[in-house]
Amino acid sequence: MMKKFRNNIVYLLAVAAMVLVSSVCLAIDPRYNIDGTAEEPIVTDHITGLGWQQNTTLGDGGVNWMDALAHCEGLSYGGSDDWRLPNVTELISIVDEKRAEAPAINPVYFPGFDAEGGHWTSTTSRKTGTSAYIVYFGEHDSTLGRGGMSAVPKTVSALVLCVRGNE
Repeated sequence: MMKKFRNNIVYLLAVAAMVLVSSVCLAIDPRYNIDGTAEEPIVTDHITGLGWQQNTTLGDGGVNWMDALAHCEGLSYGGSDDWRLPNVTELISIVDEKRAEAPAINPVYFPGFDAEGGHWTSTTSRKTGTSAYIVYFGEHDSTLGRGGMSAVPKTVSALVLCVRGNE
């Protein structure tokens, strides 16, 4: 009787340990990891193979599209100098539509992410060459639910999140 009781206790402890380990692992998204340096972290996306700056640059209202392109192309960050402005598909790939609150991005890997404004993409609108797509990570009336995108004139100001790889 005592042996059966002890076996049940051991079994319950093993199950409890598995649940605890599973819940910790679920909090960490295996899709991403952080590389680069402590001062200039790069978030690597294992699904797309892209490397992202951990946070937006040129904050405080942002810059126009031409300045965003030039900024990313001239950026030396995290030990790399092959940065560029992401295309619309790439930037939408990190929008997390399942998040209940803004920002619609994984806050563990992109802490303090600025979701108030849109983020430039390199993709020019097919309707007019004077507009480009912006992706939003906050509340936005858009095509994606939480987060979204829209084409805006290239002269407006938006935030910049540079990317590297796969192009």
